[in-house]
Amino acid sequence: MSIKLLILTGACGVGKSTISKAWAQQENGAVVECDYFTEWMLGDQFESFSEEEASFVAEHAIASATLYLKNHISVAIENVWFPAEITKIRAQLKAVFPSIHVQCIRLYCSIEENHKRDQLRVPENQMKTRVDIVNAQLANSVWPSFVQHINSSNQTAEETLKQLNSLF
Repeated sequence: MSIKLLILTGACGVGKSTISKAWAQQENGAVVECDYFTEWMLGDQFESFSEEEASFVAEHAIASATLYLKNHISVAIENVWFPAEITKIRAQLKAVFPSIHVQCIRLYCSIEENHKRDQLRVPENQMKTRVDIVNAQLANSVWPSFVQHINSSNQTAEETLKQLNSLF
């Protein structure tokens, strides 16, 4: 069985946590969730997240994933990653684990669906205006060709996972 690395990005509410957990379960793997770490650094100041802070979160994800990969455990890393961070994570982990099969996925959904999903969260976890901010930032990013895009708007988690699996 080959060791796999899944790097997931997308706005809040597109299904990153749900999909990464389901994928890790099917792979007998692990998930590196960076939400709480990022939230601890950001607080309510998402707009002011610096490149240095984003790089620091990526370094944390790389270090965590390395522990799993060294033990031959597939791992999903999920966060709101931008092209620079995805490229960094992918390159550094491929350099240490050259035979690893890596898939980088940007999940997205319609803004209406995104807001609907956000409202389903418990109030203290709702992202509200961050949904629009992050969607705009991700939509305006220039993505490397190795990043695949999956629209989760009209799909169940199982359908999204099936589409993701077809890319490995």
